[in-house]
Amino acid sequence: MRPEARFLELVHRLDRDTSGVLLVAKKRSALRSLHEQLREKGMQKDYLALVRGQWQSHVKSVQAPLLKNILQSGERIVRVSQEGKTVGNTL
Repeated sequence: MRPEARFLELVHRLDRDTSGVLLVAKKRSALRSLHEQLREKGMQKDYLALVRGQWQSHVKSVQAPLLKNILQSGERIVRVSQEGKTVGNTL
């Protein structure tokens, strides 16, 4: 990431099954603190949904069949597909 950063350590990968983001610590003290917060459930995940057009306020849940794929490069991608497993989220 940055060559001048001597200490970079992976703390956690959020929502790995859906190609989640990486949480990285730049200091050992931050790594320990973040690990403790994860263990003690002291961290809250908030999600932001980006939609095209205007969200209809009466829609309170989303369900779609998601299919996991692994590319030759090892990258995981998830896409909506009728062949996938139906999952949902309540907003």
